[in-house]
Amino acid sequence: MPLTLREMTTPTDRPRASELQMPVPFDEIPLHRLLGMKIVERSAERAVVTMPVSADSVGNRGRVHGGAYATLVDVVCGVAAAQAGKVIEKRQSMVTTDLHVRYLANAKGTEVTATATAKHTGSRMIVVSCDIKDGEGRVVVTADAAMMVMPLPAAAAGLDGKPPPTAPAS
Repeated sequence: MPLTLREMTTPTDRPRASELQMPVPFDEIPLHRLLGMKIVERSAERAVVTMPVSADSVGNRGRVHGGAYATLVDVVCGVAAAQAGKVIEKRQSMVTTDLHVRYLANAKGTEVTATATAKHTGSRMIVVSCDIKDGEGRVVVTADAAMMVMPLPAAAAGLDGKPPPTAPAS
């Protein structure tokens, strides 16, 4: 018997967000797992994340859903910004402050690949551009995002016994 919408959207076997240990590893974030996202490359210059074209990423017309694309953009831009901004793991994180997505074409193939590059790295704000290509190498989405470096709550409150982190100099 198929699940109802309520059963699909009310998980009972997973911890609440407030119960998760922060930061959560990339592969353990439920949304990343649901959409099948994988980090292919992570360097100071760029980040590359793939996502399969699957039943979990398509809308009612059988095409990749715009929300799945926007999520992929947000994720790959966050990874690129964290690398470019030299974010201190377990002490800082990235928060999206602006996201602009332009949908250009329907994806062909079984996987899309998002590549993001930091265009400006300031002390707190990082601007990133992104292209998503389909299985034939065509750009199907282009986007840009602004990300802000933020201290994680324990570090911000000094609960870890260390002084709060400072943002890297630009």
